Amino acid sequence: MLNLITLKKLYVAKRILVGVFLSIFFSCQTQEIPYQKSSLEAIDQEDLRKHVATLASDEFGGRMPFSEGEEKTVNYLMKQFKAVGLEPGNGNSYVQDVPPGIHRCDPDWPYGY
Repeated sequence: MLNLITLKKLYVAKRILVGVFLSIFFSCQTQEIPYQKSSLEAIDQEDLRKHVATLASDEFGGRMPFSEGEEKTVNYLMKQFKAVGLEPGNGNSYVQDVPPGIHRCDPDWPYGY
């Protein structure tokens, strides 16, 4: 037979486990984050079409690296970032310098690039 001390320990352990379970259960409840809904609503299908059409236009010259088209594209994107209130993510700049690299194609390499 269980003695009184053992019963008290079981009772305390049971209450602790219930408390831990309830804490975990309620901490896992989803909460709507205010900016998620407004960000999704801010994406307008017609605006998206206009941006894609602009970036795909002949005026941007294919956006090839180190070309006038790339410079126009970067400037266009920075202007749009500023217009929606985004702050630069690289110090005071929206862009990051990436040194050019040399890529060689090897047809025998299994990954194809």
